[in-house]
Amino acid sequence: MSYLVVGHKSESGWDLEVKGVGTTHAADLAGIEVAVRVLLASNGRDDASHGDLQLLMPDFEVDLQSDKAPLAQGFDMTAGLLAGLIALAVIFVGLGYLISLVL
Repeated sequence: MSYLVVGHKSESGWDLEVKGVGTTHAADLAGIEVAVRVLLASNGRDDASHGDLQLLMPDFEVDLQSDKAPLAQGFDMTAGLLAGLIALAVIFVGLGYLISLVL
């Protein structure tokens, strides 16, 4: 059987709702599967140890942004700089082409 697990970030970890079964909590991302499987087992589900878990975690992106990688902070500037360099290259190629037509 497949279980839909909806996780929301809380101050102390992740609040997890297993649709049709109940709710539980995990302190971190690594503990989500164990917490859900313990909940399934405590509710007498025969497939608690091997059932398919479908994770839906709408707050996951927010969690990733709270621990930014050093390069992620300057990404917008890097993308803008790259776009500017490409535009500059296109201008120089165009000017070179026009000069070659005149000479």
